[in-house]
Amino acid sequence: MWGGEFNINNYIIGGERGMSNDFENGTGKVDISEYKIGYNLNNDSDYKIALYISKLELDWNHEAVTNSSWMFGADVGYNITDKMYLEMSFGYGIDPETKIASGEESAATNITTVKAKVDYSVAKNTDLYVGYRSYMIAQKDDQNLSGVMAGITLKF
Repeated sequence: MWGGEFNINNYIIGGERGMSNDFENGTGKVDISEYKIGYNLNNDSDYKIALYISKLELDWNHEAVTNSSWMFGADVGYNITDKMYLEMSFGYGIDPETKIASGEESAATNITTVKAKVDYSVAKNTDLYVGYRSYMIAQKDDQNLSGVMAGITLKF
C-alpha cells in the first residue's frame, strides 16, 4: 500500500492505493483503494480523534468482482512517547455493493475495516511503522482480508 494524508487546519484529506496484494497462499490478487476526507475533533498534540467519510474499493482481479462502499469511521491516535505514536482506525460501510463483471449487482451485507499501527520516529521527518489491517466483508459467505503491515512514514 502507498498513500498520503494531509492535515489542513482541522481538516484531513487522504488516500491509499494497493499494489495487487497477494492473499490466501498466492491464489489470487486484490487491488485496494480508499480515499477519505475528515475532521479532527481536537487540537491536542498528544492525541487525535477524527471522524471521516471515505470511498473504499476492493477489486478482486482473479474473480472479476468489485466490492465498494462509502465508509463512515473514526481515526484515533495517541503519542505514547516523544518517538512513538499509536494510531487506530475503524470504518463501517454505509452503502456496500458488489459488482460482477457480467453486470450483475448484489448488495453486500456489511463491509468493516479495522487498522492499527505503531510509528517509531527514526529521524526528524521519518518514522518506521508496524501494524495490522483487516477488511471484513459479509455477503453470501464471510471474507476477511487481513494481515500484518510494516513500512516507512515520511512527514512533510
